[in-house]
This record gives sequence, C-alpha cells and structure tokens, in this order.
Amino acid sequence: MTMQQIIELIEVSYPKINDYLFEQCTRAHEENASQVLDVPQFSRFLGSILYIRKTVGYSVSEQDPFYNKIELIDAEVYSNIIRIDLKKILAYIIHAACCYIDDQEEFEPDAKQLIIAVLVNYNRP
Repeated sequence: MTMQQIIELIEVSYPKINDYLFEQCTRAHEENASQVLDVPQFSRFLGSILYIRKTVGYSVSEQDPFYNKIELIDAEVYSNIIRIDLKKILAYIIHAACCYIDDQEEFEPDAKQLIIAVLVNYNRP
C-alpha cells in the first residue's frame, strides 16, 4: 500500500486521527479533570507512535527518551481502529512527523536528518 493510499484510508475511515494530530489539541489531565493540558504537535506524534508500537506488540523501552509522551496522548483516538490498519497508521504518523521536522526552519539540515533517521527507525519491530 502506498503512502497516498494510506492517507486516503485515514481520511475516509479514521478522520479523527488527522483532527487529533494536526488540530490544536487539549486533553484533561488525569489527576485533575478540570485542568486542561495543551499537548504540542510533536509530542502528539511521538506519543502516538509509541502508543501504537506498544499496541501492535513492537518493543517500546521505558528508557526511550520519548516514552513519557505516551501518557500525553488521547488514546481514545486510536481505540476503534481495525488491528490490521494499526501498522499502516503507524507508518503514516511516522511520515507526518518526518515532514513536520523537515518543515522546521530553525533546525539545521544535519539535525533534521538525524531526527528523521531516529523517527524512521520507529517503524521497525
């Protein structure tokens, strides 16, 4: 399946994912439901990537520098996804995160490439 086909699948079958990843997102903090926590876009990408990795059975180390981002995501967004589509959605979110990094003008090209290389590795079991 091409990335374009995956994008179309998400637009049609799982529109909440794009809303969550690309819209301004807030989430009630679990300890205090009245407190609202803004979740930065890159944190949504990384938290979602690691959450889906855990869900499909890929290894996720608690030592991963982004491990704490899992607790920031809204897991409800991913609750009604057909299991076979999870790996496709993982690839899509990794792709979106790489594009996000590539668009950051404040990063040097070498730094972008290093971050993107790390992100691409998240697609491996």
